[in-house]
Amino acid sequence: MTTCDPNWRADLWHDQNAGRAAMCEAIAQADILKISDTDLCFLSPECAEDYGPALEAVGFQDDWRR
Repeated sequence: MTTCDPNWRADLWHDQNAGRAAMCEAIAQADILKISDTDLCFLSPECAEDYGPALEAVGFQDDWRR
């Protein structure tokens, strides 16, 4: 079982898109995801108020059978 708790730290990344991609890659591998509203909105701004599509957009699948 893999958990992921992504926290965007802009000062650690020179390239916002590279940071976003790395976070999404880690999220896609997670069985359990703990993410703040702020980080979810950063990763998926077009889905800011609708968490289900936002989680899918960043690669998280809550299907326990995978």
